[in-house]
Amino acid sequence: MPLRRECLQIVCLVLTLVSVGMQSSRAQNVMLAETAVPDTSTANPALTFLPSAEAIGDGWSTVRSATLEVSPDEFRAGAIGIWTGPAGGRVLVVAMLVTDARVAVRRSWEEASNLYRKYSGELEYDPDRDEILDRQPLPAGCIEAKRIDGTARQLGLDTGIPMGLTLCAADPDVIVLVVVSGAVGPLSGYEASDAVASLMLGEITSIDHVTPVAG
Repeated sequence: MPLRRECLQIVCLVLTLVSVGMQSSRAQNVMLAETAVPDTSTANPALTFLPSAEAIGDGWSTVRSATLEVSPDEFRAGAIGIWTGPAGGRVLVVAMLVTDARVAVRRSWEEASNLYRKYSGELEYDPDRDEILDRQPLPAGCIEAKRIDGTARQLGLDTGIPMGLTLCAADPDVIVLVVVSGAVGPLSGYEASDAVASLMLGEITSIDHVTPVAG
């Protein structure tokens, strides 16, 4: 059973939001209010994986953290977070916790991979980039990962805005999807989305002092 239509609609809208960082704050808030349900309770364990704005870096602000509706056949909880930062930077994260059913482990990764493939179409990137990034070390905390980076597209046109996308599975039951538009501290592209994924998993405590590497 695929991720529910509501989940796809939410992620579609916020990924569009991330890729077009030139939109006004008012328009962003209207879209988010229509698609994400705020969650102020502690009942959703997926919310604990959303990082704080301070951990992402100086000048970052939380736009929204909310429960994300996911398929109960594969996932037991979901959460989504969005932040804005310096120079128009945007970070979107989705955290999903896999159910205890054995069959759900592989199916959940397949569903998350479908989502990753669907929205990697938001990027303009080199055809060889997948192969290059497959040779890079996994993000800290991930046991399986997919990464791609390039520049964001808007209305089919290359905006030139750096964008990175990371899908990560971590023990024992966590899948995170990270999209970064612009820069986070000294990082951009896959390095930025990888760092946010590791931040979510508690492998690092801050991104500001992470050193970029050649990729």
